[in-house]
Amino acid sequence: MARTVGHRPLARRALAATAALGLAAFGCSTAPQAVTGTKADAHPTPVERSAAAPSPAGYDPLPITADGASRFETTVDGRAVVVHAPASNTGGNVRLALVRRGTPVALDQASCVTWHGPNTHNVQPGLVLQARRHDGRTQAITVSDNIWYGARWTLNVHLADSAAAEPMHLVGQLDLAGALGRSMLDLEPFPWRLCARIRGTAVTVKAWSLADRDTEPSWTDAGHTDSLDVPTTAVHPGRPGLYIGHLTPGDATYFSDPTTR
Repeated sequence: MARTVGHRPLARRALAATAALGLAAFGCSTAPQAVTGTKADAHPTPVERSAAAPSPAGYDPLPITADGASRFETTVDGRAVVVHAPASNTGGNVRLALVRRGTPVALDQASCVTWHGPNTHNVQPGLVLQARRHDGRTQAITVSDNIWYGARWTLNVHLADSAAAEPMHLVGQLDLAGALGRSMLDLEPFPWRLCARIRGTAVTVKAWSLADRDTEPSWTDAGHTDSLDVPTTAVHPGRPGLYIGHLTPGDATYFSDPTTR
């Protein structure tokens, strides 16, 4: 992989500017959509929204963990998705799965998204596989960026169950250091493209920096992928989508070009 090591300090400075610009970085409106609960997702075409709608039109928010009255606000504009935690929030442990309405329910599936950062505080982007909600209970396989000790080249695989005593059960951690950088001081520049898929019980994750390469690596590229198996009992029909967690009050995170298959 061709790496622009010399550009990384510049990329980190540019990231702060990207965060400040928010949706303007995508050429979109910067006015957030206030919603009760936590919600978001995106589509390549503009999405109509109503102030009375419980979630952005066309998308289902599937809450995994709550934190008092804390909530997220989401703006969906074309291919851009911005999720924001209002400054009035009192906690940072909200976790949310986001799936597009009409996405087929299946066993084998994949989800991808481009993450523009920032990688500050506990901002935690990710993906969900086999997400489903029934009788107020959300279950999913989540693949999320590690936020402990800044080791963001590690992706965590959890079995999420909002009704369980342990709503996030860790299955394992996947090492993407070859793709994302081996030090918190020398991470690959943003934006990052993150993908996850499940085939049977095998969960494979793929990641790369779009600043370093403009071609997608294959699912067998050892430098950009890692995989593990989840228990057979964890495999259920569901839908792929996005994951967002741990936004502290006032934080926002920026996505674009989510795809599922």
